[in-house]
Amino acid sequence: MEPQTEVNFGPHDSAWGKDLEKTGKEVAEKKSTPEIKHYSDRDLVKQAIKPMAYPSGKPAPLQEQSSEEDKFLPGYLKDADPKIKNQVEKLLEDTVRNGLASGINEARKTSPFILDAYHDALIDKLHNELKKRKMI
Repeated sequence: MEPQTEVNFGPHDSAWGKDLEKTGKEVAEKKSTPEIKHYSDRDLVKQAIKPMAYPSGKPAPLQEQSSEEDKFLPGYLKDADPKIKNQVEKLLEDTVRNGLASGINEARKTSPFILDAYHDALIDKLHNELKKRKMI
C-alpha cells in the first residue's frame, strides 16, 4: 500500500477556509429544519456540496465505508490503480489550495469514476474538517 498524503487545510481566510465557513453555515441551517434533523452531519455536508459537484441533478453515488487505514480515500479505491488514487488526491489538494469551485471544476474534466471518487473523498474531508473546527 502506498503512503497517504496528508492534506494541509490552510488558514481560515483562504478560499478553502471560506468554503468551510459557508458549508458549516449551510449545515447548521439545515440541522435546524425539523424534517432534516434525523440526517447525519456527513449527509448534510454531502447535500450542501451536491449542487456544485452535480449541477445536472445527478444523484450522489453510494459509497462503501472506508477502513481506518484508507480513511483518506473512499473504500472502493483501496485496490484501484495508484494513478487513479493520485489523481483524486491531486484534485483534493487543488480544492484545499484554490477552493471548492476550482477543485470541482477540475474534477468535472475527468471521468465520471474520478469525479465520484473525488466527491466521496471531499465529503469526508469537509465533514472531518468542519467537526475539527467546531463548525458543525
